[in-house]
Amino acid sequence: MDYSVSSKTTIGLVLGGIAVSRKGGNVGTATWLNPAGATDSAIYTTNQSNTQLRNGSINLNARHAISATQDLAADFDWLHYNIASDQDYDNKLATGGYDEQSRGNIPTIINIASGKIDYTSKIAKDLTFQSGWKSSYSKTDNTATYQNLVGTQWIEDNNRNNRFLYNEGIHALYSTIESKYKKISYQLGLRYEYTSYNAHQFGNTVQRDSAFSKNYGGFFPSGYITFQTDTANSFTLNADRRIDRPISKI
Repeated sequence: MDYSVSSKTTIGLVLGGIAVSRKGGNVGTATWLNPAGATDSAIYTTNQSNTQLRNGSINLNARHAISATQDLAADFDWLHYNIASDQDYDNKLATGGYDEQSRGNIPTIINIASGKIDYTSKIAKDLTFQSGWKSSYSKTDNTATYQNLVGTQWIEDNNRNNRFLYNEGIHALYSTIESKYKKISYQLGLRYEYTSYNAHQFGNTVQRDSAFSKNYGGFFPSGYITFQTDTANSFTLNADRRIDRPISKI
């Protein structure tokens, strides 16, 4: 939804959401043979899973034309993920006498918020300046709880149980200048980024509690130059400094 406040200013709202429900089951057999080739033993394994995924997002945005050559844009985003996963396992010996049952509950909650402001100025016909600021925050809460069936009682499996909390904030200031002269076009940019994160791995009766944090900043220059030989061919040279971060998979 967009609303024009005036001929120069527009604000917008975007909503999104996903609801997914998955159920699955697997059956497997592991068979061992003796030296003569006859079946010595076999284990039947069954697995049942139930996963619920809920995702919601909100975007607020605004655009303002300061003048015929200057624009200002702002965006704010918020995303929420809620994932619930239940798993049941059962291992049985075909001849009886062995039956191992376990179950797991693995909920995950992720919240992400980000905001940015971008300024664009058309200094000349073939000269454009851009500058902006962006900040993002994320929080992940992941819990894994497992239990084993002993007799008629479900007992906590603290060798596998864990809870992990992770918080991260990234802030950046950046500017670019882009120009063109005859057959040559180029862009130069500089970005300063500051990152702060902390993590906490909760302990239990078997595993130790642990935590870590880190803060760091750095400059990231970038640029390219392009030579247009004709309407169908060109040569481009790129150079930049980047940063790679671990990606959390759901």
